Amino acid sequence: MAVPPDRPYFGKVARISWLEGRTETEKKRIATARLQHALAVKITGTLRGMRYNVRSYAKLAGVSYDRMAKVLRGEALMRLEDIADAERLLGLVIPALLEVNETRSPEQIAADQKIEAALKRREALNLMREAIAAELELAKAGEIEYNDKSNPSPPDPPSSTKPKAATKTATRARNPIT
Repeated sequence: MAVPPDRPYFGKVARISWLEGRTETEKKRIATARLQHALAVKITGTLRGMRYNVRSYAKLAGVSYDRMAKVLRGEALMRLEDIADAERLLGLVIPALLEVNETRSPEQIAADQKIEAALKRREALNLMREAIAAELELAKAGEIEYNDKSNPSPPDPPSSTKPKAATKTATRARNPIT
């Protein structure tokens, strides 16, 4: 089987090209390499974030530097013990693996990310609306409370109600014939 051109990036960047296996054995090995790559990317990224190097991580894990470096470069097989060490020493490696090992196309991922962003924006907008509604209710409650304290008589009806009918004296003043 040929070596992919971006082989030096194994374990360092999330997206690299993969060969297609012709036989079932090759397909299994490629699937295994993809899983190891996803874990290696997460481990090296976490180490970078924690400002650890591979040598110090290997020492913490109780493994030789040579073996750990080969595992993270994809030159040696990752064992379950290596995964358990990563989980124990670095935390949450396994759930993050699912994010790196995508089976969707880049277009599908981008579309899903746009949908997720739009849903988050909608949720934020709804939260702002709720906050504004709550503030308005509090303002109205405070206004009513203020009016109750300053004026014991009931408040005037709103101006949107029908105007009162004119009294007869006012009508006679305008119309002297009657």
